[in-house]
Amino acid sequence: MREFKIRASAVSEIMGGATGLTEVQKAKLNELQTRKADSSAKPLTPNMENELTELIYKRNNPELPQGAKTYLKSWLKRELYHRDAQWKNIVIEKGLQVENDGIELVSEVYGLFNVEKNDEYFENEYMQGSPDVIHDGVIRDIKSSWDLQSFPMFEDKIPDNGYWWQLQQYMILTKHKQASLDYVLIDTPQALIEQDLKKLYYQSGGKAEDWTPETYEQMYPNYRFDDIPAEKRVKSFTFELDASVEDKIIERVKLCREYLKTLI
Repeated sequence: MREFKIRASAVSEIMGGATGLTEVQKAKLNELQTRKADSSAKPLTPNMENELTELIYKRNNPELPQGAKTYLKSWLKRELYHRDAQWKNIVIEKGLQVENDGIELVSEVYGLFNVEKNDEYFENEYMQGSPDVIHDGVIRDIKSSWDLQSFPMFEDKIPDNGYWWQLQQYMILTKHKQASLDYVLIDTPQALIEQDLKKLYYQSGGKAEDWTPETYEQMYPNYRFDDIPAEKRVKSFTFELDASVEDKIIERVKLCREYLKTLI
């Protein structure tokens, strides 16, 4: 079996949540240790002694959060039995189909030249991944929104912090120090429009009288965005490399490897 390395697209799955002691538990541990070391203070009660022992053990034996454990169980099933999830939801499918259109839109809006989809795969001892674009020293990852409502047109902060971790890992792997998360609003491919309208039709109870040609015509603008200026259909969030992230990811990957041994 291959040694576990975290993919950039899944790094937030293992980095979410804290290992070891919480801030409250750290404070409690310090309080108990200080009291025990103070000869003038009242001795710890048996319950306090038990709590101190448990906190020291948890500090010295950090445990992965539940979300990371769930991800690792799924990863191990794929590794051991060579099965993978086959389903893709329609939002992910759109992102795959319009990826090149998204790169073109970002290039047009920012006046970038000779931008191409990156096809190089990067990895080191602990992590792996392939960013969408590497251009002029900047890592770019393109995220295609499903519709206008899910597009972060007016947001000041990144909508999904998991992408921050993903871009940090890309920068570590490629040895670049700047990254841009580019949300784009691209017309939905016709086949996916038909698929979604069919789903909505069945969800409505399949009443033909409620789905006239006029109904389809009214719904089509929800899938088309050419009337919105190009510069309004790109929203970017830029980041710089956080020098502390690499050690954090490495530490968490090592914990993941230890946990996988317990599953095997």
